[in-house]
Amino acid sequence: MVQYCRSGVRADDPNRIVYLENLASAHSNQFNALGKPEDIDIAISLSKQVITSGVLNSVQLPQCYFNLSSSYIRKLRRFGKDEDLESARLWIQKAVDSAPLGHPDIPGFQRGLALIYVERFDRFGHRGDLDSALAWNLQAVASATEGSGRHHLPTCQHNLALSYKDQYQRYGDVADIESALHYFQAALSNVPPGDPFVIEIQHSMASLYRTKYLGSREVADLEAAMSLGKAVVAATPNNHNEIGARLALLAGLHSDRYHKLGDREDRSAALKLYISSVELTPAGHPDLPVFQSRLAIEYSNRYAMLREEEYLEAALKYMSASVEATPPDHRLRGHRESLLAQFHAQKSNSFRAPEDRERGLLYFRNAINAPNIVPSEQWDIACKWAAFADINRLPEALEAYAIALRALPELLWLGSNITTRHESLLRYNVTSTTMQAVAASIHLGNLELAVEFLEQSLAITFQQLLDLREEFSALEAAHPELSARLTNVSVELQKIAIINGGDDGDSPAAVERTKTDRQRRLATERDSILKEVRTLESLGISCYPLPIPAFGTKNCDVLILLRPDEPIQHIPLKWSLVKEAEEKLGKLRVALGLCGIQSRGTHSEIDGNTDIGVDGEEIQETRYGRPMAHQKPDPKQAFGEVLAWLWAMVVSRVFESLRTNGFNDGRLWWCPTGPFTYLPLHAAGPPNNFIQSYTSTLAALLDARKSHVAEKEQPSVTVVALSQRAGGKASLPNVKEELLKIEATVGQSNAVILANDRATLVNVEAALPQSTWLHLACHGQQNTKDPLKSGLLLYDAKLDLGKLMTTPLPHAEFVFMSACETAMGDPKMTNESLHLAGGMLFAGFKAAIGTMWSINDQDGPPVAEAVYNHTWGQGKVPSVTDTAEALHLAVNKLRNQNVPPHRWVPFIHIGI
Repeated sequence: MVQYCRSGVRADDPNRIVYLENLASAHSNQFNALGKPEDIDIAISLSKQVITSGVLNSVQLPQCYFNLSSSYIRKLRRFGKDEDLESARLWIQKAVDSAPLGHPDIPGFQRGLALIYVERFDRFGHRGDLDSALAWNLQAVASATEGSGRHHLPTCQHNLALSYKDQYQRYGDVADIESALHYFQAALSNVPPGDPFVIEIQHSMASLYRTKYLGSREVADLEAAMSLGKAVVAATPNNHNEIGARLALLAGLHSDRYHKLGDREDRSAALKLYISSVELTPAGHPDLPVFQSRLAIEYSNRYAMLREEEYLEAALKYMSASVEATPPDHRLRGHRESLLAQFHAQKSNSFRAPEDRERGLLYFRNAINAPNIVPSEQWDIACKWAAFADINRLPEALEAYAIALRALPELLWLGSNITTRHESLLRYNVTSTTMQAVAASIHLGNLELAVEFLEQSLAITFQQLLDLREEFSALEAAHPELSARLTNVSVELQKIAIINGGDDGDSPAAVERTKTDRQRRLATERDSILKEVRTLESLGISCYPLPIPAFGTKNCDVLILLRPDEPIQHIPLKWSLVKEAEEKLGKLRVALGLCGIQSRGTHSEIDGNTDIGVDGEEIQETRYGRPMAHQKPDPKQAFGEVLAWLWAMVVSRVFESLRTNGFNDGRLWWCPTGPFTYLPLHAAGPPNNFIQSYTSTLAALLDARKSHVAEKEQPSVTVVALSQRAGGKASLPNVKEELLKIEATVGQSNAVILANDRATLVNVEAALPQSTWLHLACHGQQNTKDPLKSGLLLYDAKLDLGKLMTTPLPHAEFVFMSACETAMGDPKMTNESLHLAGGMLFAGFKAAIGTMWSINDQDGPPVAEAVYNHTWGQGKVPSVTDTAEALHLAVNKLRNQNVPPHRWVPFIHIGI
């Protein structure tokens, strides 16, 4: 075909452009059949020649754009490069935009654009791409129904049904299944009887019913899928190009029915059908490795059930064949070698065969180094490699873990919004894996690497945003142009990455696509600039570790950093300590409930006041903004039990190690992980001379130290105080006293007061850039779904954390958050520090006082007075570095008054 088309291309032929386009299509089709890279490059080059020739009319040009996009898609599916996906999207968007009204192929162009958004979702997982795919498929159906492209209607309806299937798989709404069935039926009604497309639609419907069954577990759905699957296979000749895929689907259905009903005939049928899908697919067919891989997985599953070695050998045989049939540069080569590695690992674990252990490790190494693997695959392969090496106590487990953690910036790419990144943290089990890496490093004696791994697991999404603020002064001196580009892109990306925190249901789909596309382009540009930066010579940027005790909890160890030139101290703890910590956390929550204190997230909005609690009990205000009833049971015993446990199991051992190394007092920073993030380590044990603070990461502390400059002038305190919000909601009567005490301590000339109706959103936003010290005596509100929408409840509105983080705060030093649980984040992501206090540090403050739960309104004034007396009293020039000691003294004073633990424990210090 290529030879034939090439023979028609003559320089003097008036139809030369048509021949060139045909030749481009021929090369593209030949690449699809044979996989030779030069064919697709020639096809793309020829299509671009045709497009730039200037002789195409308004009907021809969009079609050429579409063909060029199709070539990029074929290249993407073979090599998996992100730039090919973006090129495909840009060219097909040109086809859609340039097609004149009434163009017969507009529905096809719109359908093609939808397919590209599906491809992008498969690679990056951003749900907005699925929504875009659905929107374009809906538009394609509308265009085919109303315009001259009615011949596209069945295909458009089929693809729209597939989009609804994708929506169901993403969101779980059964209504999407019904919509998918509706459009499949509509497509069938528009296809003439006997048309081969009928069988393709039925195959898709069988797959849909299988998807529905996997969600519903209803036998009726499985039987519907089975009925369609059997009909499709019966209607498909053995020499049909799609026979393998249709047999494999039916095999999967038999396997599902075996696991549901236990009929061994289904188990046998599944294996036979998988075997047939391989045997009936000719050598060289691009999908043959897929079917070999599925057959290998079936044999592996059968071995896991029956423990008969022949099945494991068969799994190895077919997986080896699949790998061998996959070209080295194919984007799925790494995935298939990883499966082969897992089967060798399975055999090694079962029979302790050294050769299988070595082959497993070899194929894992090959897989991780395969070209064109996407970040999610790199993460998965590295994690499985690390786990296998770890089981065998091999040092290369650390190499595998390091590769996995290096994939995190791309796995949690800044081109995705923060909601998608948080979902990825949970989906890929990032916290658990990094804690396993820490444990392996400790076991193998590499404590420095353990600390590095631990750091990489903490506050990942906040750290990404912090990286965007990094100053490149050394780069600026050596390469000012590159530095300016990097700075400009980082600043713009920071703004959009925060503002585009999650999908906004109120925004039109087109607006969301524009925001998302811009964020992706900026992230891609920044990645490109950073690659350029890394090719330059070392710029000599360095920093040194600080004396920070860091706490790793997954395998019950404490790592303590003392000084830069001293070895890291390791304290092994009980293996069951994490489980015990979770139990103690449950006791703590019960104790808080007995005190009438709501745990975070119980209420999403602040209500008005109530005067009488449940059963007529007297109520007292807390700084959550909702009155709490005093409960009769005494929670003191529960608090005592939790604090005593923390002291005996953890804190006393840390103190003992510190004293052994010459530390008897002074500053101490906790860097907890897992359930210990929510346990009051600072409050355990008897009063002591250690001034305890917290930090979310070592880098955050270093950043605050690096950016802190000793105050040369007297700072001022901006006080935002609300004893009552607009409409009389949620009063905090003791805030008035707190305000007076602060003003008396720091002096009227050093205080900017925004109280009650002056504490509006406009006034606070105007005051923040001038603030050095900030005191917030008001309600706070956590949003666990979208942490950047957590915020401070001002007189008339909420100041979102996202808005705060994009506000320049050049003078920010210290913030006192005398509000509700400002230092508690999402319990599902304990290591992320996604809370108001952490956000304040990101915004630029060097230190913060926050609370682990709602404080008693009457405790705000004395604690604030003690803190400001220590830092401002007797004519002192206040320093942010004194605030930790100030809180230490203030809490000790409260504690010495024998107030209940739930009142003095929640106050914590974060930062320098």
